[in-house]
Amino acid sequence: MTTASPPHGFDEQLAQEWDWLPGAAIELEEYLRRLMAEEPINAHLITARSKSIGSFLRKCRSKGYDDPRTEVTDLVAARVIVYTSAERERAMAAIRDRFSLTEDRNPGDERDPDKKGYDCWHFIATGERFDSQWIRRGGDLDHYFHAFNGLEIQVRTVAAHAWAEYEHELRYKSKQYEELSPQGRAEIDALFLEAHTLRQRLDDSFLNIADRLRDLPGQAAASTAVEDSPAGDANLPAAALVQTPVPVMTPDEIDIAAVRAWIAARYPDAEEPSEQGLRFAVELLRSIGDPLDQIKRRLDRLPAGLVARNLRRESTTVTRVRALDDELLASYGERYLHATQHTGSDPSMEARLDQLRWRWRLIRNKVPRSRD
Repeated sequence: MTTASPPHGFDEQLAQEWDWLPGAAIELEEYLRRLMAEEPINAHLITARSKSIGSFLRKCRSKGYDDPRTEVTDLVAARVIVYTSAERERAMAAIRDRFSLTEDRNPGDERDPDKKGYDCWHFIATGERFDSQWIRRGGDLDHYFHAFNGLEIQVRTVAAHAWAEYEHELRYKSKQYEELSPQGRAEIDALFLEAHTLRQRLDDSFLNIADRLRDLPGQAAASTAVEDSPAGDANLPAAALVQTPVPVMTPDEIDIAAVRAWIAARYPDAEEPSEQGLRFAVELLRSIGDPLDQIKRRLDRLPAGLVARNLRRESTTVTRVRALDDELLASYGERYLHATQHTGSDPSMEARLDQLRWRWRLIRNKVPRSRD
């Protein structure tokens, strides 16, 4: 690190506490992974990092900031890379729904015509729009939002990411480019513009592929519907068929304890939900109007793993409530969509109907239909 004096406004106490910034980056990355999984959005890569003291000081000196603590907004920064432009738009919408933003722009739109090609949305987030209970109170990310003037989140497609990484390495970090003659730099710029046109075509092709795959029928063949009540066995004596009915829970009797135990056993690899999430699960189940035992039997008919494979990547972690929500939608279809579209009072549920319709489009042709 340079021995030059710190820039005006640099907080010496901040330097002494710098070791907590990586923790804020880790928490931000976990938050964004959870947010993308909740939508669901197939992210190719979600990463977050904190800026080193040396990098911070170099930026302060090069930019001439008067108040670095408020003017530097990328001490912690994250990047979300998705496969298609449609998923990029949905990721951007999710970020706008969740965070208070002071910046929401694509710097590539502001470039000179001969330097066009950069295509990445930049957000500066100063906190949550509402308390999601996803940020641990007193944790590093909570501390960051109180101590600084924002953090940066970038969203781009894999094609735009490849273009940007190569351009940054060659045009902004390479001494060779700077040493070229004006004509040589103009030739390189023209080649980058050509690559930008090809990149746009690649984005369009990826989107077309995703649309075609989404609309194809799945491999699951139509299966014979199974009644909720078990059929009698002709080989059993008549007395054995006369049994005391097993009591089942009515919708109003579905409670948190029963739901917690059931989804823990059904989705052992998913994340344990919060108490708020469990209450939401109970609301969803009650909205259906069937007893819990009947709902369980319907979900047991779903082919193992089919819903998860069609709605998200296997490596994407979701909560048990989200896994339950997906399987209920797959089993009940339009009935579930209409019954639960307004469930939940949380502001994050405002877009639930659109999310349900999108998820239903992905899964509707890929699961065998059950008879109510």
